Amino acid sequence: MKRIIVFALLLITIHASSQNAIFNGGNGDGYAMNQYAEVAGNIFNGGDGDGWATAAIMVSLPVQFTYFKAKVVGAGVLLEWETSSELDANSFEIERSEDGVHFNYLDKLVATGSGNVRTTYHFTDKSPIGGDNYYRLKQVDNNGNFVYTPVRMVSLDKIQSLTLIVYPQPAKEKVMVKLPQGLERNNVVINIINSAGGLEKQFVSTSTRSNNVITLPLTQLARGIYFIRIHGGDKIFATTLVVE
Repeated sequence: MKRIIVFALLLITIHASSQNAIFNGGNGDGYAMNQYAEVAGNIFNGGDGDGWATAAIMVSLPVQFTYFKAKVVGAGVLLEWETSSELDANSFEIERSEDGVHFNYLDKLVATGSGNVRTTYHFTDKSPIGGDNYYRLKQVDNNGNFVYTPVRMVSLDKIQSLTLIVYPQPAKEKVMVKLPQGLERNNVVINIINSAGGLEKQFVSTSTRSNNVITLPLTQLARGIYFIRIHGGDKIFATTLVVE
């Protein structure tokens, strides 16, 4: 699932999820068709950038998703998802991460297994993390086969106010990120988030950097406004990114 690209630093790039219509087909939604080795099923329709590669299908999972959303409600985070079909589905495990890389189990909801009927699920994380919260679902069937949904991110706004320089703006094929002082020796996680809260791209950079500048490729990103969230140690930095 990972590949190493050398730009003058060690950079690991991981493609991630896109907008809320993640399971229905269309450019840039869901997972790339030819770059994933995760357990895959036929719950996605396929297309340019959506679903998993048909060549990577190893199991046939019994759930058709309609959407998966996350939003802040009061002091908690509400997760909502809908299925249009469930056959032999067992459960949905909710997982959360502070950086979009390392996920932990939160809770589990039992699937209804209601056949070709639309079913809506709700779960509230009553103790979210200060700062960024990344969520995904692990859908498990009765045989133990499973698949992960794309990731959703919400923030409770504990963001550092230190300088984060991104150039050029607007960006096209790549963008340069000048990290704040203090992160020279830190490994950092860089997430590019779309306006719907979907994790579009993710980069992990080692502490070996030239002038503390990171070059990020933007090829596969559609035109629009995005948010760059950088996790370095216990600090989170954020800024906007315009892609044309």
